[in-house]
Amino acid sequence: MRSLAILSLVGVFINCGSLLNELERIKNKATATIPDANIGPVVLYTLPADGAIAATAQAYIDVVFDQPVEAASALGSPGQGSCAGSVVASADGFTTCGGVASTSGNTVRLTASPTMPLGVSIKVKVSTSLRGTNGMAATAYESPAGFSFAAPCGQNCFYSDSAPTTAASGAGGHSFIIPSGTKAGWILTVNGGGTTSTYWDPATNQTSIGPTLCGAVNNGAHSFEVKTLGGARSGKIITYAGAATGTTCMFDPDTNLYAAGPGVGGGAVNTGAMTIPILTGGNAGKYLLIEGGATVSYLYDVAADNFTVTPSVGASPGVGAHWLRYDAGPQIGNPFIVPGNGSTATRYYNEASNSFASLYTSAGPLGAGSFSFKVNSGPLVNRFLIANGGNTPNSVGYDQNGGAMAGPTLCLVNSGAQWAELSSGPRSGQNFILCGGNSQNYMFYDQPTNTPVTLTSLTGVIGADSSMTKITTGPHTGKYFIVNGNVTRNTSMFDPDADSFWGTRMFKSPGAGSNGFAIKSGTKAGRVLIYAGGTTLGTSLYSAQTGLLEQGPDLSAAAGGGSNPIAITTGSNAGFTYIFTAGGVNTLQKYNPNTNAWTAAVLGTDYNTAPANKGAGSKSLLIPSGPQTNNYLVLNGGGNVNADYFNTSTNTFSSAGAVTGCASINTGSWIFQIQIGANTGKYMIICGAILGTSIFDPSGPSFTAGPSLVSGTPVVGAHGFNISTGTNAGKFLFFPGTGNNTRLYDPVSNTWGAGPIMTPCAGAIQGAGGFAMGIAAGVHAGKALVVVGGDSTVTCYFDPATNSFSTGPVTGPHAGHAVGAESFAFQYKAGIYPTAYFIAHGGASTVVSHWFAY
Repeated sequence: MRSLAILSLVGVFINCGSLLNELERIKNKATATIPDANIGPVVLYTLPADGAIAATAQAYIDVVFDQPVEAASALGSPGQGSCAGSVVASADGFTTCGGVASTSGNTVRLTASPTMPLGVSIKVKVSTSLRGTNGMAATAYESPAGFSFAAPCGQNCFYSDSAPTTAASGAGGHSFIIPSGTKAGWILTVNGGGTTSTYWDPATNQTSIGPTLCGAVNNGAHSFEVKTLGGARSGKIITYAGAATGTTCMFDPDTNLYAAGPGVGGGAVNTGAMTIPILTGGNAGKYLLIEGGATVSYLYDVAADNFTVTPSVGASPGVGAHWLRYDAGPQIGNPFIVPGNGSTATRYYNEASNSFASLYTSAGPLGAGSFSFKVNSGPLVNRFLIANGGNTPNSVGYDQNGGAMAGPTLCLVNSGAQWAELSSGPRSGQNFILCGGNSQNYMFYDQPTNTPVTLTSLTGVIGADSSMTKITTGPHTGKYFIVNGNVTRNTSMFDPDADSFWGTRMFKSPGAGSNGFAIKSGTKAGRVLIYAGGTTLGTSLYSAQTGLLEQGPDLSAAAGGGSNPIAITTGSNAGFTYIFTAGGVNTLQKYNPNTNAWTAAVLGTDYNTAPANKGAGSKSLLIPSGPQTNNYLVLNGGGNVNADYFNTSTNTFSSAGAVTGCASINTGSWIFQIQIGANTGKYMIICGAILGTSIFDPSGPSFTAGPSLVSGTPVVGAHGFNISTGTNAGKFLFFPGTGNNTRLYDPVSNTWGAGPIMTPCAGAIQGAGGFAMGIAAGVHAGKALVVVGGDSTVTCYFDPATNSFSTGPVTGPHAGHAVGAESFAFQYKAGIYPTAYFIAHGGASTVVSHWFAY
């Protein structure tokens, strides 16, 4: 990826530093020597200290001298990365510098904007243009070793604030805010489909394994807080297990544990179940349980800690069931109940008489994802707006005094739909709606104008068993934490003040054909565009300057297996990037950096000849020498044995012929340059799905059959790297993508043999999405970190000095951080994390993280 020549210096946390450092400054001022009239300032030390690795992140660098400094001569970087100032700091050997200088006695403090790079060596330089208060020039100084600020997770670690849940969100999955205790304000997600749960910490935006429930949850599971005083369960959370049982579990905020709760007796809590607090009448303080899947209901008596049967609901709640409370009309204060279940019936519960009745029949079936909310202004003021659900856009405005009128046309509402009324930001007062139905669609309903606006591409697909919870404490207060559902561990966060989804997650899970490229011009220059395969939605733009993602433009057609990016270097489309539309298809689309948009590439205008069809295993190589210099070699993949050349000057595809030695090219293919031996400068092509290889000679250009891998047939997840040091320097280590064996290519003998076995690395079984990253600094410098993939969190260190593996750090603290199919990584070498690798975890996950060597 392109390296930006920008050094940014300033604190990760804007504060005044630690008390210890401030006391150190006071001590320095108090003990500064009286300046010699003939000697200028000499650097005593810096804070952080030279040689410090992973110093605590702070908002400044202090340079401490042996005598007072003349403020007028203390000049930091004069801008644009210049190193001409008298006191500057640099993270790239003083090619570019930063630092705004201020003085206090014998200390020069450097601050700047936007952030100090983390996990990278920074050095300070002082020139003789700095003077003491005695007018004498300072002694020139340059940090001998440099120092680094601590990465968010320390050394040799993965950091992610994408906050995946610890298990997939299955049937019965839902979330609630812990009301009290040591974890007050945390969000607990009952994962659904089992007994596991996930904590989300609002202070750190990190998820961790929550308490185990007393029974497996499934359809109909939900939770409520016992707010009525005077009972053994007061202040606790009751969670119904659902799954057609009467089992409940009790979460205690004081112990943060689940235990058995009160049983519902013969109750079979199932899909459509809901619990409603009773506010008035003789049953005030009790809780009404509507069983779901039947017409039965119960009252939970807090004092007696038991459930008793109440009158029949009169309709059987099911998929799409929900409730809200009348706040006007003859039924004011009573709960309004929408049973869903594909019916048109609605009910209300009379708290005074402990009975159910019907006042209104819906204009259409109420199905999956149905929801209702009260409208506070506009043409539907004081009405309940009822979204019918069931993959329809229909809605009805129900008058609380009786009667109804047509509601606005919504997005296609289906399973997992959620809503919230926004109270801040540019859309304050509007209703924010996640449409659900395994889509990325969301919308805003503007009450005063009765107008819906449908949008796409939130951070992940919203499906069944999703949940949305408003955050009540911590730095993200007022945002919405969203569990995406759809049997994934994905989560999202919506910020109403920024009117956007928060940018630490992919906007779509990587699928077959996912890839990315650096944008080198236009309004998004310096970002990396990442497109997800198998869909036209949800591209993401990664900014190295912030370490965050923002929503990118939608593709004009879905990318599929073998979709490679090709940079156009000349002609009217210079600076554009082409990608193949989908696996097995020979059409192209193009990204225009000037408009930040995708359009279909037109044959005869954007490219002059059509390529062959491209499929799984297709790879591209920018040829560095020979007759095809600066052109691309594109392996067709998809089981096809042939390849194409793409001429970057004429935008023309031509056949490169058969790739000799490859009976077919398919998943598991790989290309690398041979470093030593008779084939130096040539390229080894590993065909994929077979043991054959081919050698591409750019000087021909030509293909010849290469040596067989002998064993270890490459599959999805195959990858490798050249070994640069040790007894195997110049050889190539290859991971076939399955098992724990590796293959080693010897370019001198032009043969493949056995590589080191990965068994010393605990749990190392290669799988889809595996990759490797070189380590350039820290205690493991010179090694490679191998991410195993295969939906695991396992990594290994490969040490070329010993030609062996050892266990590396996990990719995250729980299974939600696992790395799976279509994962990828790149090192940007600029911005807030210049030495870190950016990693998209893949495996149907929107999780991203950064790997820090030190």
